[in-house]
Amino acid sequence: MPDGVAFSAKDYPAVFTLRLKNGAVKSVDMGITEDVPQVCPISRDRLLVFGRVAGGDGPFLWIISQIDGTTLDDIGGRDPIVSPDQQWIIYRRWFGQFYEIKTDEYFVYDLSATPAQNASRSPGMPPGRAVYPITNIPLNEVDYDRDRVHSFSATSFFWSPDSRIVVFADGSGVDDTSSIVSSASAGRTLVRTLAR
Repeated sequence: MPDGVAFSAKDYPAVFTLRLKNGAVKSVDMGITEDVPQVCPISRDRLLVFGRVAGGDGPFLWIISQIDGTTLDDIGGRDPIVSPDQQWIIYRRWFGQFYEIKTDEYFVYDLSATPAQNASRSPGMPPGRAVYPITNIPLNEVDYDRDRVHSFSATSFFWSPDSRIVVFADGSGVDDTSSIVSSASAGRTLVRTLAR
């Protein structure tokens, strides 16, 4: 934790406290967050606050202003990793514990853009740009094609030192294959499929 921030989950709601740039102290309601393992200062006087929601129902990432303490955006996503240049966040879409069909989708959030620019144009989709798989065919929870279900097959996302490429592994379908996915942060996605 950087100097000037604190987190307490003793009571509900959990509270994240930060010292603003003008020296004042502000408390931010963090709802049912049980833990904040990491806080990263980034450009434009913002903090990335990585938290875990109580009950194991998913991690969250908050972008909080150090000027006035407002929450600029929040992302419900798994395994978020910030690029070395602090411009991008890649993460897996978060599904609540009560979803019957869970298929991983991967999104890149541009920290140099506004929350409105990162907002999805499709209802129910998380913020950022989908990088893999890119499909316009939604899964039907009654009758779905098992070959279109994806699962994260790595321990993490891995950014190149220049922040232009992120690599991760994805497993999909019933044919026992795994893909190594390389996604340029501002460009197209390249996929290399390997047999397991």
